[in-house]
Amino acid sequence: MISRTVLQIYAARSILNVVTPDNGLTADQLAILQSISADVAAAVDPIALARHVVGELHARFGYELPSVYLLQTDGSLRLAAQIGYARPYETIPVGRGVIGRVVHEQTPLLVRDVTAEPAFRFADPEVAGEACVPILGDGQVLGVVNVETRRAGLLTERDVALLELLARMMAVSLRNAESQRSLKTLLGNLPGMAYRCRNDADWTSEFVSEGCLELTGYAASAFLDHQVAFGDLIHPDDRARLWDDTQAALSARRSFQQAYRIITASGAEKWVWEQGCGVWGADGELVALEGFVADITARVRADEALEARATQYRQMFERNRAIQLLIDTDSGAIVEANQAACDFYGYSIEQMRARTIADINQLSGTELQAEMSRAATQERTYFVFQHRLASGAVRDVEVHSGPVNIGGRQLLYSIVHDITERKRTEEALAHQALHDGLTGLPNRLLLQDRLTQAIRMAERDGRPFALCVIDLDRFKDVNDTLGHLAGDQLLQEVAFRLRQALRASDTVARLGGDEFALVLLDADASAAMLAAQKVVECLGASLELEGHEVAVGASLGIAVYPENGGDADTLLRRADVAMYVAKQTRGGYALYTPDQDQSSSERLTLVGALRRAIADDELTLFYQPKVDCRTGAVAGVEALVRWRHPQQGLIPPDRFIPLAEQTGLIRPLTRWVLNSAIGQARAWHDEGLLLSVAVNLSAHDLQDVELPGWLAALLAQWGVGPEWLKLELTESALMSDPAQALDVLTELCDLGVRIAIDDFGTGYSSLGYLKRLPAHEIKIDRSFVADMAAEERDRAIVRSTIDLGHNLGLAAVAEGVEDQRTLDLLGGLGCDLAQGFYLSRPLPASQIAEWCRGRADADLLAA
Repeated sequence: MISRTVLQIYAARSILNVVTPDNGLTADQLAILQSISADVAAAVDPIALARHVVGELHARFGYELPSVYLLQTDGSLRLAAQIGYARPYETIPVGRGVIGRVVHEQTPLLVRDVTAEPAFRFADPEVAGEACVPILGDGQVLGVVNVETRRAGLLTERDVALLELLARMMAVSLRNAESQRSLKTLLGNLPGMAYRCRNDADWTSEFVSEGCLELTGYAASAFLDHQVAFGDLIHPDDRARLWDDTQAALSARRSFQQAYRIITASGAEKWVWEQGCGVWGADGELVALEGFVADITARVRADEALEARATQYRQMFERNRAIQLLIDTDSGAIVEANQAACDFYGYSIEQMRARTIADINQLSGTELQAEMSRAATQERTYFVFQHRLASGAVRDVEVHSGPVNIGGRQLLYSIVHDITERKRTEEALAHQALHDGLTGLPNRLLLQDRLTQAIRMAERDGRPFALCVIDLDRFKDVNDTLGHLAGDQLLQEVAFRLRQALRASDTVARLGGDEFALVLLDADASAAMLAAQKVVECLGASLELEGHEVAVGASLGIAVYPENGGDADTLLRRADVAMYVAKQTRGGYALYTPDQDQSSSERLTLVGALRRAIADDELTLFYQPKVDCRTGAVAGVEALVRWRHPQQGLIPPDRFIPLAEQTGLIRPLTRWVLNSAIGQARAWHDEGLLLSVAVNLSAHDLQDVELPGWLAALLAQWGVGPEWLKLELTESALMSDPAQALDVLTELCDLGVRIAIDDFGTGYSSLGYLKRLPAHEIKIDRSFVADMAAEERDRAIVRSTIDLGHNLGLAAVAEGVEDQRTLDLLGGLGCDLAQGFYLSRPLPASQIAEWCRGRADADLLAA
């Protein structure tokens, strides 16, 4: 037999094994669920269970606002446990809110962002997202598991899957608690048959309790009237054994206890337990038999099931691919190990049993004993160790341990996960997240952290430090002339020279593009200017790129803490202002002074005006048609944003779009353009004009991880299929952060949106990277198309680009078509689409339909 606790562990893990293959949970989440499954399933007190689950959701899974509500007998939902709320809600009406609806509909509900789903208005205005799942037992709602967030977009279907698994384990525990209460009542009223039989030839019944009816199917009167004898009900295979055992007990004048089978009135077979004794008269003769017969069929079947499950559990332990150990808490000896453990450590099972945990653990004896003592006195523990294998190799492992009692012996049950590769990957990802991929320098995020640390040190020690922002003066010329590969080599050389020119304690960071930053510790204005002069001189020295001697200067702006700012953002902004002054004056470097901000007042004014223009819908879109090179049919349009300033008139995009990128306004600007363009597409479709719309994205947009989800909601809002939207991105935008760009583009592509690479041929043109992009078309830059009719080399470049795109399964689009000759050449080269002033200048939305009809009429006349 095995205990009820083992059954609960098996039941909980069976839930994990059956329902988790495709739910998207990470290995870490599954490992945590595995480690807490026994505790959740074994809980008896519902309130203690709720508190335990809420604690795990908060501490182990990191949820900010977890809670559990249990359904009461009066039908109300009452709070059982929660963490993180200033004002908890004790009861929830069924049918109202997210939780009430989950109970009413008995199905999970996920609200990622309340602003996007206004039907769910939370009582707490700080709550922005919620995931809730019902706890179901035998088709009935027992309660709910709920998590909320104060930031939108954090919760996903993966969180719902995790909560569903916890709810299923809780249902096992809640049903078990109810079963235990029922069992207690049942034991108090256990049906059974008490009897007394005379010692005569037929063992005539003198008394039979009413419990016999439920036990045998015969009423008491049937036994008392001699219609049936209990001995006749005994299974034929058990009669001889019972008679011998009973006679032996009576001969020794002792009571008898025996288990056997009976055949009931309905023909069913039951297991019963009989306890009886003889009644002797004054003369010492056996007068009668008295006893009690109880139905133990369920117990026997349960024992059989338990035995089967014990065997199954043992097989699970031995065959499970997870590394599992049983360790003696006193000596540290390895009592048992499964095959996965033997394979991992490189020992046979006998060799494993001959070792202690200290033999394989890299910790000192004192440290290891402390950790084992902690594990033995707590319900569960989590450790990260280094274990030595038989080969001598050392692996990083994650160990989940908890005390178990097997046969009265106190042991530690440990599950070991090899996390060596995961740890290396995490370290690599952490480095990538904080460093520039091209130069290896700290990026903007790490610079912010270094600035924060420098401010704290300066406050503590009373010493100033300086922040310098550097912009290369002629970097664009190198890119345009020698290509981006040479530009990358130049940036790497700049990073090397900066590191060589400064102290080891100083920080050199790359902000992006050709911008760098320096944090000079323990430096006042004079020291900072000396360092700046040194940097300007070292960067001004020429170097050889692609066989050319190249010299690029640098402009450097200096801000000193605390004179020029008391926080990181202010220092960065003012160093940037000083850098623009240095660039304008060509002085190499400039120290920030308050009067310099006046020179940027126009820029600040324009930023404020642009912010208002976006918010107040003052921008407008023009649309440039694209046509099929072979048929001349209109294939779609490209949306181009325009800004008519009330005082300054038409401001060109190349003036305000870089401003939006520098000030963080590019995100609302992009979203305004997408909303307007998709809305216009909807209007054209309603008119029967089926046009696709292309929208340009910035490199900054590819850092917006929320863009795919927001765009999916926008397309659904307007009722426009994703295939009608194209997103155009330049090669340089794609290469500013290739890994992040690829992630975002993949999500956009998965929506069904089409992706185009703009200005192809002027950027990096990395074929190794291009083949991995989820792109659908390439747009050949106008610089190659404009002169292709006259220049054979341009025509060759265009032909090669078209062939390259087609070989990669991409459509080719030519920009800058200025005459019929160029259009004809493009059609002959197999180009798919074309756009340019010859075909049409960008038009207001109101003129597109008329232009398309005119184009169609012209095609008919030509035909």
